[in-house]
Amino acid sequence: MKLNSKPSNLQTMPEANPDIEKITGAILPGRSYHFMTNTISVHEVLEHLLSITGPAFVYLSSFSISEAGIRCLAGLKEDGLLLKLRCLFDHTVRKNKLPMLLFAGEFGQIRLTGIHAKQILIYNERWYIVVTTSSNFNKIERYETFVITTDLKSFVLYRDAIEFIWNEAIPFEPDDD
Repeated sequence: MKLNSKPSNLQTMPEANPDIEKITGAILPGRSYHFMTNTISVHEVLEHLLSITGPAFVYLSSFSISEAGIRCLAGLKEDGLLLKLRCLFDHTVRKNKLPMLLFAGEFGQIRLTGIHAKQILIYNERWYIVVTTSSNFNKIERYETFVITTDLKSFVLYRDAIEFIWNEAIPFEPDDD
């Protein structure tokens, strides 16, 4: 590959809702998919993956959230694709995004902690998926990296870490001051 050529995993598609399958192809068990994009948000990746896995349990961690991300989660819950949702957000979200936390708390469990990690864990009887990204759970505004893995060992590693953090985190209670 020439140094000046565009890498095949760098996506700059101008369309409003680019087809993530152009990037990942078919998602298969035991594989990893790496890409960088400035057009596909984390919540769009989650929607795509749940369209493949069907209803699943989801852990989500992010430093920040947006209304678009929360509305996506609400739609996925309404469509029956989220069997259970657990969100770990940075404690600063409590101050800056209280209305969104209240909305998300209607259909998922939320805990707050000092976290900058951005991950999604998706699992059901057939699938074990980890999404690791540089992007927060909001509208994408710059190039972000994504790694999607369907490797069971990776899933167990991150699930154990997220569950440890979950157990140490503070449950979000809307009445707290």
